[in-house]
Amino acid sequence: MDIDKISELIRIKRKERNLTQEDLANKIGVTEKAISRWETGRGTPDISLLIPLSKELKIDVSELLNGEENKRISKDIETLIEYEENSKKIRNKKPFIISIALYIFVLLLFLYYLKYTYSDVSGSQRYLFHLIVTIIFSLMIIFANWNLYTNYFDKELDKNKLLKITYSILLILYIIMILNMTIFDRHMQAFVWRGFDNYFKYGGFNIIPFRTIFKYFIEIKRYWPWLFMVNIFGNIVILMPVQYLMIKVFGRLSFQKYFLINIIMVSLIEVLQLVSGCGSLDIDDLILNVIGMSIVYFIYCKKKVEKNE
Repeated sequence: MDIDKISELIRIKRKERNLTQEDLANKIGVTEKAISRWETGRGTPDISLLIPLSKELKIDVSELLNGEENKRISKDIETLIEYEENSKKIRNKKPFIISIALYIFVLLLFLYYLKYTYSDVSGSQRYLFHLIVTIIFSLMIIFANWNLYTNYFDKELDKNKLLKITYSILLILYIIMILNMTIFDRHMQAFVWRGFDNYFKYGGFNIIPFRTIFKYFIEIKRYWPWLFMVNIFGNIVILMPVQYLMIKVFGRLSFQKYFLINIIMVSLIEVLQLVSGCGSLDIDDLILNVIGMSIVYFIYCKKKVEKNE
């Protein structure tokens, strides 16, 4: 099997059909980068793509495998086996190795983060610390998966799977950040039993809607800017990424379903803060969190509708 002849044949036949690399990629469900690799001899089409590629180029599979037109190959099975073996040999393993190394590095850093986060991180630095760490981890995961998609995988189907994996990892990282911010890096007073009142001594609770919200607006001079921003805007924004990532992972469910999921999830966090003594159970936090998540849902749906139109 001559890789150079196959690459040249793909390039020539694509141009004969007046197709750009992007056009051909869209027709057979691969990336434009994949076509570029095939035409420069840095890779070969997956064996499952030989038939659709041959149809688009208006040649036989046997001609594609041989790298020449009008030359039939009698031993098709042997040729296919040889093609598959040679394809594996020339496939660039470097992007795969880089991404695996980066995954391991992120894992080790994350374990160190889990150890460090329970040490002396002051309250004023806690939220910013967790946010910065999560952003750094997320960017490294995004880069590792982008590297695989761009330089290793060819099919659009692989891209979609990889994107879903990326969003799933980011969702898990962000939820861990939320739990660290609200519960696990604080001293859990409630688990030191001193009677039932101990559960409410360190956090307390509010079940009257808008009571806390009105307080911050009425006494805005007292709480502005830090406490007001954290407790009003912070509670609206903090779970917005969770809603976006859930849509990417679980699909576009109805608003009612996501609304119910969001209420249950935020309620669990609020209850955990109360019973662990790490914070308060405040229905206004739930209201603001769900408002922020609902905003993301409607913005996402609006953009989807505009794109389809």
